[in-house]
Amino acid sequence: MATTKEIEEDIDLISTIKDITSTYQTLANMKVRRIQDEVLETRNFLEGVAEIYHHAKLAYLSSLKQEGLERASFVRRNKKSVTVYLSANERFYGTLLLDTWNKVQRYAESNSTDLVVVGDIGKRLAEDHNLEQVKFFDLDDENPAQEQKRMILEHIKQYEEIIVFHGRFKSAFRQKPVKTNVSGGITLEEAPKETRDYIFEPEPEAILEFFEEEIIGALFNQTVLEHQLARFASRMVAMDQASQNADDKLEKLEHRASRLKKRAQNKKQLDRVIRSNLINHN
Repeated sequence: MATTKEIEEDIDLISTIKDITSTYQTLANMKVRRIQDEVLETRNFLEGVAEIYHHAKLAYLSSLKQEGLERASFVRRNKKSVTVYLSANERFYGTLLLDTWNKVQRYAESNSTDLVVVGDIGKRLAEDHNLEQVKFFDLDDENPAQEQKRMILEHIKQYEEIIVFHGRFKSAFRQKPVKTNVSGGITLEEAPKETRDYIFEPEPEAILEFFEEEIIGALFNQTVLEHQLARFASRMVAMDQASQNADDKLEKLEHRASRLKKRAQNKKQLDRVIRSNLINHN
């Protein structure tokens, strides 16, 4: 049975842990409030742009297919697929990172794709699973540097299809792992022979080449922001749960400490009564 001193030491330790989790929770809450509006507003805009791009690319590739051509002139990529896993460098993000990794594994098992892993935690997961031919990149959790993002983009832009797995903010209490296609979502081989007709001004190649250069970077940057927001919200929830667990543990420890103190007081009182009776008897 634990002594009063041991229980008091446990109380001090749990109290310290609670202070730490409360600090993490407060900081995460501040970061969520700072970037939430920016992420949600940009999300709606880029989803609309991506939809326009998808329809335009689909129409153009369909016209090429009707003409029997084998390659789109504006696409200068390697016709391969790459899967990007956005993880993190720090811990305390709940189950979000592991849940996202599980989706990456299932996708990679059923699709022919190269793998890019961003962040130290993702690197450890990939190494633990003995994965080969994985490209690793660093990306700061708090303030991702433009140079870091540029290096990732330069690598993934060579691929025909770019799938990013990341966290997505649903609400303050709900985040989920998702996959986002940041490369237009359609290849010449996948395009149907007939689709809706569009009038392109200027030439379709010029329009789609602009999209190819600009939209991939914009969509990728958005996934980084989405992942940041989801991570901080997940940390906020995880730290709140940790604080509640600490409160429950403290309550039990303080109850045990109180019982031990009362038991010690009762024992002292009993000893005094026994000594008093012995003196009176003598």
